[in-house]
Amino acid sequence: MAPPDTCRGRDRCHPRRMVASSNTAVPVPIMSLLLVQAFKMVRGKAPLPKVLAEIAEVAGHENALKIARKHGGAVLRVPVREATLDDAHPIVRLIGREAALRFCFRFSCERVRVPIGPFHHGIHLLYEFAKLRKNGHSIAKASHEVRVHPRTGTRWEALISGGTITNNDFAAYGRLIGDDWNSSVDAGAPTAPLPVECPACHHPL
Repeated sequence: MAPPDTCRGRDRCHPRRMVASSNTAVPVPIMSLLLVQAFKMVRGKAPLPKVLAEIAEVAGHENALKIARKHGGAVLRVPVREATLDDAHPIVRLIGREAALRFCFRFSCERVRVPIGPFHHGIHLLYEFAKLRKNGHSIAKASHEVRVHPRTGTRWEALISGGTITNNDFAAYGRLIGDDWNSSVDAGAPTAPLPVECPACHHPL
């Protein structure tokens, strides 16, 4: 019989995906650690990937995150001439003309492969989960609404209730995506069954 923290022989799942945290002997899923790191990036408490850090130096931390959210994972062609940066240019609309000028001066004539930074899929799911919990929904209901297993919801709840990820972290992320963290939200009708996933790597079984 396979160990309880593996997918019974699936080669994409590995016991090493579960690591021990620094202050407890209980194994912590790597995805949870990545989510904590992502929220630290949002608030400037953890270093950004190299390219985003260079963008932040010239355009500001928040503008670098806006670029990552909009263009993360893509190759961004930076305009060569200042004259092309009119008010209708996507970069100007995204971060403002002054920051866009500094950004284009630094990366002019380059094709910039923008990292996704903290904006992987899990951070938004956790944000939605936390918002549902803040509005009084149970862990099971909030997990169902964001389409994660209740075990995952329980792990996320431990990060929130333990203060590892705070309301200020969620509020900062909400500002980046244009959402009010303090607004109310209602859970909708379920549209999909709960997935059955590996407790170690969260891949569907």
